Amino acid sequence: MDIILVYVDDIIVARRNTPLVASKKKLFMNKWECCDLGECREFLQVRIEYQDGKTYLDQVPYLKKILKCFGMANAKVAQTPLPTSYNVSTP
Repeated sequence: MDIILVYVDDIIVARRNTPLVASKKKLFMNKWECCDLGECREFLQVRIEYQDGKTYLDQVPYLKKILKCFGMANAKVAQTPLPTSYNVSTP
């Protein structure tokens, strides 16, 4: 399976056949001014972690930055205002 994610000037290229990926990246890098940063650890404020053959995505650092920006870094956690068993009924 080939995967190419592109957003403006950020690109991720992934494929199981690494020699093919390496040759395609080399062609791309010869045409455009860019560099290979190695294994992807972050993309568009999404943190990427690899553990036990699985890939995990989260935005915890970005969320903390946003909370700090709006003065909510020390906000207290609140339970949902409705009970978890609440069912919405429509008239």
